[in-house]
Amino acid sequence: MPTWSPEQLSNARAIATVGRNLGASSRDIMIGIMAAMQESGLRNLSYGDRDSVGLFQQRSGWGSRQQRMDPMEAARMFFQGGHGAGQQGLLSLSNRDSLSLSQAAQKVQRSAFPDAYGKHENEAKDILSSLGELNTNQFAGTQVSESTDPLKMGPDQVVQQNGDLDLFAGLNSPTTGEATASGTEAATAPGIEAGTIAPDIPPDPIEMFDGMDATTPTGGSTFEDLFPKQGTVGGNRSRVTQLARQLLGTPYVWGGTNPDSGLDCSGFVQYVLRQVGVSLPRISAQQATAGRRVGIQDLQAGDLVGWNNSTRNNGADHIAIYLGNGQIIEAPRPGLGVRIRSLDDDEGDMWGVALDY
Repeated sequence: MPTWSPEQLSNARAIATVGRNLGASSRDIMIGIMAAMQESGLRNLSYGDRDSVGLFQQRSGWGSRQQRMDPMEAARMFFQGGHGAGQQGLLSLSNRDSLSLSQAAQKVQRSAFPDAYGKHENEAKDILSSLGELNTNQFAGTQVSESTDPLKMGPDQVVQQNGDLDLFAGLNSPTTGEATASGTEAATAPGIEAGTIAPDIPPDPIEMFDGMDATTPTGGSTFEDLFPKQGTVGGNRSRVTQLARQLLGTPYVWGGTNPDSGLDCSGFVQYVLRQVGVSLPRISAQQATAGRRVGIQDLQAGDLVGWNNSTRNNGADHIAIYLGNGQIIEAPRPGLGVRIRSLDDDEGDMWGVALDY
């Protein structure tokens, strides 16, 4: 069974409460839960793609930032529509019961990944059942597919929260290689820049705990073959950015540390820096303390950028490599691949991490 954090349960309860007050069915409420799971991992994020924020990652056309950051108001807008013109809510769709759950969510959210909501169906049913909000009669005839979301873990896989947005970071113990998952929430990293995201298709199902070591890729040329090490600091920094760019499009995978099978944000950073002999801890909160904390304006190419946008911890919950000229390269979130984007001025609690190498 999944382990839901107090924050996730509170936000799910807010969606269910608002839905009930507006006359939504259990099916409608579940669609809302699925949408919030995909967009934010049921977390009230203060950042997102461009100006998107909150549980549903609603853009500014839905309402003010304050309204979108209020879970109850964000849920109301999901069901009834936003304050801006053309932002329709779920309850305004007269044919929503004839649509699939994913199609109905997409009608409201208008996502670049329209099929992504369906993978959260089982999790949404589970969390609503735990809240006592699920009327199973609402789903008669609905086929429930087996979820491939890593939140649906086996009973022998212990889920521990450590405040890192890299779900299940540090999967392999250095001695046994056994799963030691750490984290239970989905991440939404800030910003998406056109032309740099992964193909608009859901990732293939992944055996999360097979073959995930933190060494070199299996098969093909290694980075050592492609890019022999250079002796100077400047050369190493150039090599870091070059190596990172070679991984563009690599799919995001929770707990991923190997480019052949996928990478999460800290797995990406750790892998690239290892190629030039820089050893970093596994999770983003630890990586963000591996150097000197500086302003973004003081960064050099090859340094890191950290974000602390979670109420669950006081450290970094996302990490990226700085490329220079205000650009970063990152493994952002499920459904997207490694990408390059520009930093925005308003991205919450963001800082630079200057590395000495």
